[in-house]
Amino acid sequence: MITLAEYPIMSLSEARAERDRLRALVKGGANPAQVARIERAAQTERAESTVSAIAIELLEKRTKEGLTPGSVKRERRLIEKDLASIGDIPITDVTAPVLLAALRKMEKRGVAETAHRTRSLASRVFRYAIATGRATSNPAESLIGALEQPKTKHFASMTDPAQISDLLRAMYS
Repeated sequence: MITLAEYPIMSLSEARAERDRLRALVKGGANPAQVARIERAAQTERAESTVSAIAIELLEKRTKEGLTPGSVKRERRLIEKDLASIGDIPITDVTAPVLLAALRKMEKRGVAETAHRTRSLASRVFRYAIATGRATSNPAESLIGALEQPKTKHFASMTDPAQISDLLRAMYS
């Protein structure tokens, strides 16, 4: 015996179709109640294996290991703001093009360095998911070199030996 649903929620035709499906399971030797439990467990596991859930779990682990408060704040912002577009996707469904699209949004905002940091964080999240058995590949590794390089700004320096010696004498006195 198994309960399907109440009348207004499930129509008579839907109930008959579900009954036929369950009868086919019984004929195949399966227990419909057990199959339903397995399906619910798989859905729960899939919901707990989203990119955001695993990233927050990794962040909590790294916080306990001594990650500085500033780094915790920065990584949490990267997870909640910059990876939000892929946060609800199960980690096994994230591919390199999906991750690249999220990172390209950051490039369009003009924060290329942050996009690189976010790719690095995503790579750590995927490595952690692989280590815990929730993922099989790391699409962030494939994106090395795919993002635009941040503009480097060199600081001024003295190159004339006379100026250097004057600076050293001034510092000494």
